[in-house]
Amino acid sequence: MGTTRTFYSIKRDQLIVDDIKSKISELADICMDSCTAYFSEHLRWIPIFSSTLCEGNCYAENFTLIEIEKLFGTPVIVLSVSDSDVGLVNICENGIVSRFSFSDESRLKDNGFGEYSTAFPEALCSYTTDKEKLQELWNSVNYIFAEDLISEISDLIGTMMVFDFDEEYTDTLLICSE
Repeated sequence: MGTTRTFYSIKRDQLIVDDIKSKISELADICMDSCTAYFSEHLRWIPIFSSTLCEGNCYAENFTLIEIEKLFGTPVIVLSVSDSDVGLVNICENGIVSRFSFSDESRLKDNGFGEYSTAFPEALCSYTTDKEKLQELWNSVNYIFAEDLISEISDLIGTMMVFDFDEEYTDTLLICSE
């Protein structure tokens, strides 16, 4: 059995630290748990962490994605791993959730992910620094673990993978809910 977890990020766009601080309590209400955000001028996407949403879970609920997008007024991406062999990408933009997976279709159906597309996620291309690298990664599903693919996609879109609520990173401000 491998890793099963999600990594939530909101697009930074014009958001500043004060925007995150003013909305972190509302985010905790959506997450139904305390949460943290990791703000850095170097990241294009702000990672958020909530034990309830991220640990031991690989499915991102539409309602949660849409509410987070509404709260911050910016797209949300959730990268997920299920048992190291299924990688999932969820994108919420303008209230529409798109779901993609780099896994074979039989694994998706066996694991209850039938609504995920195995097609290349064109919607993700506008958020990456290197579309060709993303295509190369997506097509290499049979050669590396899902965690490796998720990590590389995370780097390509300009976010980071957060594994706990109080991790510290260089040049990153940790913003916590109460």
